[in-house]
Amino acid sequence: MRDRLAAAPVVQDDPEEATEAERPSQTRFHTSGPLPPVSTATAQARPSASERGFAQASADQRAQMQRDVVAEHLAHGIAYHDEITSDDQAYLESKGLKVGATLHGRGGLDLTTFVPADGSGATPVLAFRGTKGTDDLVADANPAGVGAFQMAANEGLIATALASLQRYGKPVVTGHSLGGALAQMAAARFPDLVGRVVTFQSPGISRDMVGKLDAYNRKTEQSGGTPVQSQHYSVEGDIVPLAGQAFTSGFITVIASGQHSLLDGLNPFNEHAAYPLEDLVKSGGSPSVHELASADRPSQSRMSRGLQRFAEALRVGVGRAVELGERLGHRGASPTQAYMKLWEDVRTGIDKGQNVEQLVTTIEGSSIREDDKNLMIENLRQITSVRAQASTKRP
Repeated sequence: MRDRLAAAPVVQDDPEEATEAERPSQTRFHTSGPLPPVSTATAQARPSASERGFAQASADQRAQMQRDVVAEHLAHGIAYHDEITSDDQAYLESKGLKVGATLHGRGGLDLTTFVPADGSGATPVLAFRGTKGTDDLVADANPAGVGAFQMAANEGLIATALASLQRYGKPVVTGHSLGGALAQMAAARFPDLVGRVVTFQSPGISRDMVGKLDAYNRKTEQSGGTPVQSQHYSVEGDIVPLAGQAFTSGFITVIASGQHSLLDGLNPFNEHAAYPLEDLVKSGGSPSVHELASADRPSQSRMSRGLQRFAEALRVGVGRAVELGERLGHRGASPTQAYMKLWEDVRTGIDKGQNVEQLVTTIEGSSIREDDKNLMIENLRQITSVRAQASTKRP
C-alpha cells in the first residue's frame, strides 16, 4: 500500500467549475513519501489564505490525523468484523477503548459503539459498517440517496445508540463507504448528540441533510456553543465519493495515490479498498495545501468527466432497477419509497414538536404495509423518548 501512496503531483481545481457559493468546505490534498514540508520561501511566494492558516496549524493537523487513524481502524476494520478478534481486542486496549455494543438494524444496518476503558478518558465512538452484502448494495445504489433507506428504517436505533454514549461525552461518528454516509446523516439528524464526524472514502449525502446540520451549527455558534465538526478522507481516483450531492461542512482531505498502471485506471474501485490515512501517517507524508474547492463533490479535475458519468449512471441505474423490483413485488428488507416519503412527513412533525399520538394516527391511517407501519411507529417512539431524556438533562 505504501508503494501505491508514493508522492504524486496534485492537480489544481479549475476555478471555473465552482462558484464561491458552492465552496463551504476546504479541501486539503496530501501526498506521502520522503517529501519535506513546503519551505517558507515557497509558501511566501504566492501565499493564500488557506496556506497561511494551515501553516499555523500544521502541528495540530498532524496530531488530529494521528487520532483519526484510530477512527479509520474502527470504521474500516473492526466495524466489518462479525466477531471481535483477539487482535481487535488488543488494538482497542492499546487505545483505551472497549466495545460498548454491536447493534443490528433493518436493511442490513450494523453499528458498533466503542466506549472508554475504565479510567482511560478516551472519546467514545459510534462506527457504522460499510457495504457488506446485498442489502447494502441496494442501500448504496438507491437513487433516493446513498444510505437513505437504512437511515429511514433505523433512526430510532441510531438515536438510542448515540444517547447511550452521552455519559462519556459527545462521540465521534465514523464510517467507511456507505458507513460514512450514514455517519453524516446521523450527525444531521441528531447534531446535539454528536461531537465530530470522520468519514473514509464516503459518498456524499443530500443537500437537504447537509443544510440541516449547517443550520444547527450556525445556531450553536451564535449561542456560544461548539458546532459539529466534520473531516472527510478520500483517496485520489476513488469512485465512491463521486456519489451523493454534498458532504457535511468541514474539511475534505484527498490523499494522492501515486501513479497507476493502465489496469489500475480501468478499475476505479481499487482505491476504495485502501487504508490511506494510516499509510500516510506512517510514511511521514507532508501535506500540500490548496485553495478552497467545492464541497458538493470532489472536483471534476480529479477524475475524467466520463468516469463521473459512469459513476452516476451506475448509482441511478441500479437504484431504478431496485425500485422496479419493489413495484413488481420483489421487495427486500429496505423500506420502500412510500415509506420514506411518509417518514419525511413524520420527521418534520417530530422536529416541529407535533403531538406523538397524532403522528401515530397519521401512520396508522397511511397505505404503507402493516410491518412498515409498526417499524415507523417504533422509530417514532424511540426518537421522542431520546429527545425527552435529553431535554430533562439540559440545565
